[in-house]
Amino acid sequence: MIIEREEIDKGGFSKPGQRDRAAFAARLSGGIFHLAPFSHLCYTAIMIVSMLQVIFEIPGVDTIKEKRRIVQSVKMKLQKRFHLSASEVDLQESLSFSQIGAVMASNSKQFGETVMRKAFEMIENETPVRIHDMAIHSDEF
Repeated sequence: MIIEREEIDKGGFSKPGQRDRAAFAARLSGGIFHLAPFSHLCYTAIMIVSMLQVIFEIPGVDTIKEKRRIVQSVKMKLQKRFHLSASEVDLQESLSFSQIGAVMASNSKQFGETVMRKAFEMIENETPVRIHDMAIHSDEF
């Protein structure tokens, strides 16, 4: 968001302290609020995308239908409980293995990775699967 100097004069930050409150809000949200060249006020928001990738084995599955039921259950739990976007990203043709990816966007790497760890613990403790590999990663945009 770029606010022209004219907007400030017209009332964009007409009240005393309004510009200070905007700068404070930017710092709280992880963004940067600064006076750029050519007298523009700029706010740069930071978006963190946290990702969870899990490869697991589903023991005792005889049909692809049983596998899909369990994978769908895991995905729905991730979506409902943790508000993550989740998908089976690989090993769709395998009868006993699956790879699920889940992502979320936030403004904090620590928060995103904490949610991903809790989501992994849920998969580990509440689903009938054997974990073979897990990775959590966050990127800043």
